[in-house]
Amino acid sequence: MSANKVLYSFFWAQKGIILKEPTPPGTTITKTYYANILVNEFHPAIKKQRRGLISTRVILQYGNAPLQTSHLVFSTIYNLKYELLRHPREGTTMIKVHWRHQYSSV
Repeated sequence: MSANKVLYSFFWAQKGIILKEPTPPGTTITKTYYANILVNEFHPAIKKQRRGLISTRVILQYGNAPLQTSHLVFSTIYNLKYELLRHPREGTTMIKVHWRHQYSSV
């Protein structure tokens, strides 16, 4: 990556971005790094910005990337008491849902 590019991890909900976390230069996003983001950055951000989600439930949806399917990440999600919405396998028939994002000025 060039010197002026930054890699970010984004976590968002229907009401907007919950966490935008820059990855330090030279850092590889591993399963350990990702699990630490969930515990040390994402969970506190939800507590601060979306208190109601913690008391009801947090549902994480993700792809089939190897770091997201690791045992460490699964156990971290379980320990945080989050629900996991798994990515469908290839070839699974799915109903197409179209999402539209609307932004309003506050």
